Amino acid sequence: MIRLLVALLVKLKAFCFTAKPDEQDEIAGVDAVQKNKALRVAQMLVDAYVIAESDGGSVDWSDIDAAHALALEVCGFDADDPDDHNPAMAAATGKDAKNEPGIVEMMELSPLHLLQAEYQGLGAVYGLTAYPFTYGCLVLVPADDIEIHLLPRQEDGGPSDELISLIWYAYARGVQWIKFDRDVKPVSSLPVFKDSWV
Repeated sequence: MIRLLVALLVKLKAFCFTAKPDEQDEIAGVDAVQKNKALRVAQMLVDAYVIAESDGGSVDWSDIDAAHALALEVCGFDADDPDDHNPAMAAATGKDAKNEPGIVEMMELSPLHLLQAEYQGLGAVYGLTAYPFTYGCLVLVPADDIEIHLLPRQEDGGPSDELISLIWYAYARGVQWIKFDRDVKPVSSLPVFKDSWV
């Protein structure tokens, strides 16, 4: 399908640029309506491939890029010019992430999986990135297992063995943050320190 659409665009390009010199002057002065049509052609190609991908098809985004560049060229625009950039296409192909929100995995755990004293001081644990909030605390799970091994020992102000175990638990599940929240029930397979809480 994509090759047929690209072939049609190639034929359109050949038709436009074999026009007489005075007609080429008119083509060079393409207006915004024609530019929008070219961008719509590219968007239609993107939509077709997004649908095909969701149905289990294979997508070669370089074909889409070529079709987009050709559609712009047919109408007299430069595909490399940032002013001629199609943000909808970039977002659909995932090639322009600067305007896209980041998505991270978060695990919710009960504070009862820690001793109360450590939970209350999470923001001050050496080597740990933690952000306490009114009803809990966010703890960053290191992206690399070496970083977990290099965390300072508890006697040096670092996290306890219990907290390290929870960090490993989250890391093994591909989680980037642990959210300790007092409204979350404890996980039955993890140690609980309910007796340390008053």
